[in-house]
Amino acid sequence: MERVVFLRLLLILLVFSHLLSFTAFPVPNEVAEAEVVEGRMEMEIEINDYPGSGANNRHTPRPVPARN
Repeated sequence: MERVVFLRLLLILLVFSHLLSFTAFPVPNEVAEAEVVEGRMEMEIEINDYPGSGANNRHTPRPVPARN
């Protein structure tokens, strides 16, 4: 009788620990979706970090002295 009680408690503990570990990690499909969204956000940040190439309108070059 004592052994049956011990096995039931052990089974309850195992089921409970399994449920806790199952809910602790996201489902792989959700992880993949989160990575795609994160990748898109990183790409937008990289694209919008710097202005496009072209002339620098905030700088007027010094005149070059004439050579003799």
